[in-house]
Amino acid sequence: MIHAASKREYGQLARYLEEQTALPMWQLVPSSRQKVVTELVSSLSLRRESVLGALRWLANTDEGSELGKSRNRNKKARERVTLPELVAYLQPRLLGVLGYLDQRLANPHVPVRAKRTLLRSLRIAVELIGPAGVSKVKHKLLATFKTAASLGNSLPGSEVWIL
Repeated sequence: MIHAASKREYGQLARYLEEQTALPMWQLVPSSRQKVVTELVSSLSLRRESVLGALRWLANTDEGSELGKSRNRNKKARERVTLPELVAYLQPRLLGVLGYLDQRLANPHVPVRAKRTLLRSLRIAVELIGPAGVSKVKHKLLATFKTAASLGNSLPGSEVWIL
């Protein structure tokens, strides 16, 4: 994952990585795509627009997904990925993301501040995905909520959700 202050800085970092590895950026990601998606969703609350841009880029360049295949086949790779397309891309990866979040919330060695960030990011992801997308992973989402609730007062200042 690359955190850059600007598009110019990101471009410089991407070119450097491509030069060092002799591979284009879109080929560097496939081997760990689920991990990258998970890390990005986990940091949604920190830099929402940057993370959404990175997720759109992943969706657009993922030749293993239906979205990536159809966009490349129809020469739409340069067009911006719409929110419904992004949600459709994230849907099959949500169980992995929720599993990671659940594990991090249950881990006593993860700092409370990091757990708060994860919960805020989860809230944004749930809002982004919407009721139809959430209904497909409702059991795992409820298990993640149960893990968060079991932390009790160890997460002071956490928000209450009404879904």
